[in-house]
Amino acid sequence: MPRPTQLPTVAVINAGRLDWDRQINWATLPNSAVYHEEPEHPPSDDDIILMCRGCDVMVTKEIQITASLIESLPGTIKLICEAGTGYNNIDMDECRTRGITVMNVPSYSEDAVASLVLTFILNHAA
Repeated sequence: MPRPTQLPTVAVINAGRLDWDRQINWATLPNSAVYHEEPEHPPSDDDIILMCRGCDVMVTKEIQITASLIESLPGTIKLICEAGTGYNNIDMDECRTRGITVMNVPSYSEDAVASLVLTFILNHAA
């Protein structure tokens, strides 16, 4: 399969939630627009629409992506990536209607959850 000649343009929305420890070097993402929103103050739908202008991909973390927001996104958005395990914050029906692919990170925090469960079990047994 031939490689694309141009990398997609990415809008990283609510990057503060992704980079909680400030260890991500955003400069390594070519063709990206990174928006460092404070986790306690997610961007408005209008802000998200502006941030996604001219972008192919939107990366989010724990932001409600409603049908009305999806309807208003630029037509260039072809992929929404939820940087977490679920899709419950994204209107999947509207994404299907618009032909937008949605992906997530199904194994996000697997090890941390397993460690916490074992900690609870050991604590309860003590």
